[in-house]
Amino acid sequence: PLFRNIHIPPYTNDTGIHFGAAIWASYKCKESIVLPDNIALLGKSYDDYVPEGAEHFEDFDMLCEVVARLIDENKIIGWFQGRSEHGPRALGSRSILMSPKRAENKDIINERVKHREYWRPFAGVILEEHVGDYFLEGFDTPYMLFSQHSTTTELPAITHEDKSCRIQTVNDKLNPELCTLLRKMDPPVLLNTSFNDNGEPIVETPEDAIMDYEKMDIDCLVIGNYLYAKAS
Repeated sequence: PLFRNIHIPPYTNDTGIHFGAAIWASYKCKESIVLPDNIALLGKSYDDYVPEGAEHFEDFDMLCEVVARLIDENKIIGWFQGRSEHGPRALGSRSILMSPKRAENKDIINERVKHREYWRPFAGVILEEHVGDYFLEGFDTPYMLFSQHSTTTELPAITHEDKSCRIQTVNDKLNPELCTLLRKMDPPVLLNTSFNDNGEPIVETPEDAIMDYEKMDIDCLVIGNYLYAKAS
């Protein structure tokens, strides 16, 4: 690459204007701003929300065991955790997840859920410590803004024709819930797309997630420690 150690903020469109304005004002006023560790997760959280009619798991690790088995059965999962993302990318808080191991899953999730142009690839998410095991460049990309080239045939649903993939890397400090799930997967990678239908905004509240889950062809929905599953 021409440059290394590039930092690109996660809101590289008009949604970042107010953040940039605040930083610029701070600079002009010679005041310092203490930023959170993950500037992509600046939205609200709904940790006290209790969904009706969902199965509750006291042990989040056990919930992830169940979800991992569902993903291995090729189920489509709505995933709602913690603070919402700031910007246009699904970064593990308001995501739709699926197995990346079957080439047909790109078309399945597009036909059933996303309804996008057929030629548009889907992105992925991987444990930070394993990115070099599956991608040639092997660098961290927490905001899903860089493409890397796959070195494996195990991830066809997120690998484009030129072997590239817009991958997100996650770690325990910034994405503990998603990391818990990924450690149940082999390989520790998932197809990750935004929790919304084509032309609609990413869901924000638990009520939004439940409404979309009920009207969209999604098999299961995880909200915090709760699981909804449609009858097979």
